[in-house]
Amino acid sequence: MQYLDRQVRPIYYTNFTDSITDGTPGEPLYGGNDLKNYRKKVEFYLKEHSDKLSVYKLKNNKKLTETDLRELERILWTELGSKEDYIKEYGETPIGRLVRKIVGVDRAAVNEAFSCFMSEERLNINQMRFVNLIVDYIVANGNIEDNKVLMGEPFKSVGSITTLFKDDMSTAKQIMEIVNQIKRNSEEIA
Repeated sequence: MQYLDRQVRPIYYTNFTDSITDGTPGEPLYGGNDLKNYRKKVEFYLKEHSDKLSVYKLKNNKKLTETDLRELERILWTELGSKEDYIKEYGETPIGRLVRKIVGVDRAAVNEAFSCFMSEERLNINQMRFVNLIVDYIVANGNIEDNKVLMGEPFKSVGSITTLFKDDMSTAKQIMEIVNQIKRNSEEIA
């Protein structure tokens, strides 16, 4: 249309009317359980209620109690939908891991977990950058689900963990133990 001459281009007028053939005022037009809607409800609820004790604990790298887990199950399986909705949308993902993935982890909590490396001056600049990338990743994603992530970007640009810590593999093992402990805190009950 933009390449047509304005003087020659005809003007078209339309008059459409829409009518709803079936429906009740105030009710949704399409019934049924929309799983995308369930996912949105879960994500919205968890982000809006990050001060709820169970969500707060996961966001701050604390283990849940049995009571906390039951409360999350009640919210996700009763208030926001059903257990079947949860399974259809998230599969067998443990609730703590799901909540952590949605709300992330507080940077201060992750920094505290890695504080022994950040406060001591035993890491060189590249090793420190690698640890900071791990912290950033955990803050954004909640956990490192698969250690293969550490072989891709942005970690790859700094170097692999085996290359960076080739002279001090015990430090590399300590770092990975902290990564695994943060992940366990989202899965295990205190």
